[in-house]
Amino acid sequence: MSGPSERAALARVPDHPRWVDTRGMLLTARAVVSFHQPAHLDTDGFVVELASRALLSAFDNPPASLIAQRASALAGNERTRSRLASNRGSGTRLPVACA
Repeated sequence: MSGPSERAALARVPDHPRWVDTRGMLLTARAVVSFHQPAHLDTDGFVVELASRALLSAFDNPPASLIAQRASALAGNERTRSRLASNRGSGTRLPVACA
């Protein structure tokens, strides 16, 4: 875990089968957690991003604009673009998990 946002996110995401991927992303210590600013870490929805795997997870209804911003940034990431390009034509899409 790198900072207070990541620690708060891990504390709020339940240890339940539905959230196993999100918790796994957080436990890698490579995930980035984004809140709408100013953030209320105990109550606001947030987005978890793991760029190395081209994954996003939305938890507890973050603003749609935040989800769109993080997805756009992820799609603009060079590593992500190459992963998506290698899957082009296979029907594979950018995976997104939502609460």
